[in-house]
Amino acid sequence: VISSNCKSGPIELLDNGKYGMLYKVGDVSSLASKIDKLLCDQKLREYYSNMSKIRSKKFDLAKVLPKFTKLLIIKQ
Repeated sequence: VISSNCKSGPIELLDNGKYGMLYKVGDVSSLASKIDKLLCDQKLREYYSNMSKIRSKKFDLAKVLPKFTKLLIIKQ
């Protein structure tokens, strides 16, 4: 994942870059640099590929559905 570091979400989801690369919103040069870095570095691609599989487990439906259900019940 390469994501712009907008105000809410990406930095938390990617754990400050542990699970994907972040670039400043609107910084096209930084985005291009990160794309180039991933294209040229197989080990880095493998690292982020493995990390994304690990990170995705945190958002498994069986884990998040009870939390969303609890949130919706509390808010009603």
